[in-house]
Amino acid sequence: MNKLFVTLSLSALTLALMGSSVINADGFEGDKKEQANTENWDCKYCPEQPLWDIQLGTHLGLVSDEIYRSANYTGIDDNSLFFSGTVRNINPDGEYWISVFDKVGTDAGQLNSRYGVQGSFEFELDFKSIPVRKFDQLSSAFTNPGSDVLRLSDDWTQSNNSSDFADPALYTEFALGTDWDQLGLNLSYIIDSNIDYSMEYHRIEKSGLRESSANQYFQAVYIPMPVDSVIEDISARLDYVGDDWFGAVAVKFSKFNNNIDAVLFANPFTSLVSGVNATMLSDAPDNTAINASLNLRYSYMPRSYVKAYLSYGRLMQDQQYLLYTTNQSLLTSLPQASLDGDIETQNLTLKVNHWFNSQWSLRAKYKFQDRYNKTDMQLYRPVVSDIFAAEPIINIPYDLTKETANLDIDWRLTDKNLLTVGIKN
Repeated sequence: MNKLFVTLSLSALTLALMGSSVINADGFEGDKKEQANTENWDCKYCPEQPLWDIQLGTHLGLVSDEIYRSANYTGIDDNSLFFSGTVRNINPDGEYWISVFDKVGTDAGQLNSRYGVQGSFEFELDFKSIPVRKFDQLSSAFTNPGSDVLRLSDDWTQSNNSSDFADPALYTEFALGTDWDQLGLNLSYIIDSNIDYSMEYHRIEKSGLRESSANQYFQAVYIPMPVDSVIEDISARLDYVGDDWFGAVAVKFSKFNNNIDAVLFANPFTSLVSGVNATMLSDAPDNTAINASLNLRYSYMPRSYVKAYLSYGRLMQDQQYLLYTTNQSLLTSLPQASLDGDIETQNLTLKVNHWFNSQWSLRAKYKFQDRYNKTDMQLYRPVVSDIFAAEPIINIPYDLTKETANLDIDWRLTDKNLLTVGIKN
């Protein structure tokens, strides 16, 4: 069936409020012209910025039938009325407040609002809803798509013959898609002509259903995997800019929190071995990352400078382990409760660029990279598809250290000819 999707935009309403009245300053002739005080007179022909500027738009989305895919990123999957607009307030002293909103009334609403004083500070709020719509007419063998414990209907009979699953009444319809809500808070502050500071906070919440699958050899099942996670990023930065010096100190923190550790689902097939009526499928584990960096540059003469960059990072993951299997006959103990993953990284870069004169110059660079994996080495005995125990394996955390250095001397014979001699390690 052909489907129609139409969006109508009604005329926008614009409202402008002037901050002050205009006094016409016509020509002043005569012998007392020089005595006239025109200090507070406004220019008759100069354009004046309105104190308030408000623009509103009304939109109507019409669909002949529900079109799930048309809502992918747009949020319009049914007949809906939504709004957009801009609100501006700009004062002559540099203070401003600007807000822009779009698709308010749909699943894809957006808002960006900034308040500050020009040359002093700015605070920004940014919010976006992002609907990801894939398919709206899917069927699942499980009666409760979206749960972390998926069950089969009471009428379901385990079998390895696909003809036993032909009855449509055995299946549950569901829509596949996720919703992303993004929130950003940004603050920038100019302390003086040399120093400025900024801080950012970002949060992404994801919810809904994504596609996944699991198998026991030739038996595979489609799983509507629930999504419920939060990503948070926090960063701060301090910059200094002088005549000869530049410096920046930055700190970043990131955290991923998954509210779905695993999904336990009933086995719709006849198990190849006894004791496997349900299987567990793991999801991404919680993890945390931090990073701190220092960036310096000193220009001691024209075109000659020294640069240094130093950073330290740490990656951590300590999510509780799941059991090897749901098959009690193959269940063995884990070597420890969690991975207790911990990786440290260090980076150092030094660079020198020196000009002896207009013809001779020197470039030198040293770079050090180090990755120290503090995660424990353990012996594991995995179970394949809940059917049999595999051979023991060992996780091998590895470290990595890399150093590079190079020195180049440049000689400019003419404006179009350059001779370089260097050494690299």
